[in-house]
Amino acid sequence: MMQEPMATPSEATGKYLRLVTAVAGKLGDALTPAELVYVKERAQSAGYGDARSQEDDAATLVGDLEAIRAAGGLPAPASALVLEIDSVGDDDPRWKLLRELEDARVRAVVRDDEFGDVSAELRGAVLDSAVARRTGIGRWAAIRVRTSEPIGFYNGSSPPPIGRTVDVSFDSRMPFVRLVRELRQQWRSLVSSGIVRRTRPLGPRKVALLRFVCLEMPGASWADRHDAWNVRHLKWAIPERSAFIKEFHDAEQSLCGRAHALAWFYNAKARLTTQDLKALARQGDRDAERECRRRRDEGFRSINSAGIEVVLEKPKATARKRGLKP
Repeated sequence: MMQEPMATPSEATGKYLRLVTAVAGKLGDALTPAELVYVKERAQSAGYGDARSQEDDAATLVGDLEAIRAAGGLPAPASALVLEIDSVGDDDPRWKLLRELEDARVRAVVRDDEFGDVSAELRGAVLDSAVARRTGIGRWAAIRVRTSEPIGFYNGSSPPPIGRTVDVSFDSRMPFVRLVRELRQQWRSLVSSGIVRRTRPLGPRKVALLRFVCLEMPGASWADRHDAWNVRHLKWAIPERSAFIKEFHDAEQSLCGRAHALAWFYNAKARLTTQDLKALARQGDRDAERECRRRRDEGFRSINSAGIEVVLEKPKATARKRGLKP
């Protein structure tokens, strides 16, 4: 008996999203976090989500959820309690801009029905800081710092994460005073190890420039952006286009910590799949060739930074290079 090929992460996630949309539509109401977990687990265990049976699958799940709701509903999943403190840094315009950029990125991910395509490529690298080493016993640590970032080659099918996030986990019995004291004492080692990064505040002009290019004129050419900027922001006018572009990229580097981190927002080529880019590059498109090279270099950088050694094979010499007739 032939087995069906396994779906890729993006295909599986796309089916799940379509199934959730169908179920919510039939219920006439949004699903709770616990119901989303229930649908996902049922879909994975029963193989739900194929286009041929999606209508029947959705009807089955709707019947289940209606019965569950009538019985009082599902308890909240254990991982549902997440504290997001958006008020931190409200006096710093960088955080408001980053939230706007992240909101735009997430909307694009959901619109493209590729939710999870990038997250499937994320690998959490546990970096045991001096805090974890000093307070931990064996594999257990009272305080643990974990950072995750993409490892591998970005294929352009959905917006990449804007920056690296750092999660601090601690034993639930850890006194608040000790937690704060330990983190404060070890902050310098967290910086030197690269877990956290020092940044400088951005002035209002640079914040406005980043928002203008990425969110207000994402599909325009640099010439059009430059002209429009000087019209809309007379007090911050920049005479030369090259200076305008350089100032934007400097602000991008300062905000995100790496060059071209926001390319998906302002570079149309960065929104193409690698396969499409290579096809354009073969036709002589220099911009596509540069974007292919940038993705390749960034991929190798991420792999090397994860401590994975990459050995490239030298291309085999062609008959012409060997001095032989082809």
